[in-house]
Amino acid sequence: MSEAIGIVAAGKHDPQKAHERVKTFYNWEDVAARTETVYDAVIKSPQMDLWERMHRTMQLGPFAGPIYTMILIVDCLFFLFLEWWMPREDLDYVRVHWNPKKFEEVPYNPFPF
Repeated sequence: MSEAIGIVAAGKHDPQKAHERVKTFYNWEDVAARTETVYDAVIKSPQMDLWERMHRTMQLGPFAGPIYTMILIVDCLFFLFLEWWMPREDLDYVRVHWNPKKFEEVPYNPFPF
């Protein structure tokens, strides 16, 4: 950290050059495809009831298991409160169907200005 501070303080750091280098670290189309794969797997996975989730969470270990289980219970209580405070029936949903083909037709410009 002190080395980086020294480089910046000495004026030897070129932010544009660093940006160009970092920009090559990721292929965003690949990141998006992998993210979509994970989301699809989550959506298709069977839902577990609370008791099964608590049991599986407790198996994370003697230290982490109880802590994560308490977090899970607090999380569920919070969502029960939200459901009471603002029931799902009262929420407005966006009813737009995603069309990937239409999205591919739009030209990609990362810097529109």
